[in-house]
Amino acid sequence: MSRDIQAVVYTDDQGNEYITGIAADVFSQVGGDAAPKVGGRDAVAADASLPPMPRNLSPRTATLTAPGQSPRRVVCLTKTASLFEATETTLTLPVFNDVDGALFTWHSSRGETKRRRDVNG
Repeated sequence: MSRDIQAVVYTDDQGNEYITGIAADVFSQVGGDAAPKVGGRDAVAADASLPPMPRNLSPRTATLTAPGQSPRRVVCLTKTASLFEATETTLTLPVFNDVDGALFTWHSSRGETKRRRDVNG
């Protein structure tokens, strides 16, 4: 599994859009609806004016587990992402010494949180 980072659009719970990056091999995994399991969309040239994700925003995540592996948290780019809502429950993630990765299973989801804005931005 490669570790290429792909530019994508994250949509917060209020509908604001931000540019961020996600592992391309994670974003490319689609569910039964042919949409990325983590939600979101590719960032295109028209999205160049979108701001980066604020540092005080902790994105929504899904926690995934696999036998013999540490739990992993994966960012879900929209609140309707099939992995976040657990309508899709598996994702292949990279693991040490295994080029194919391992199949992880959904364990829980956690919504986004915003911390008090810091003085630096």
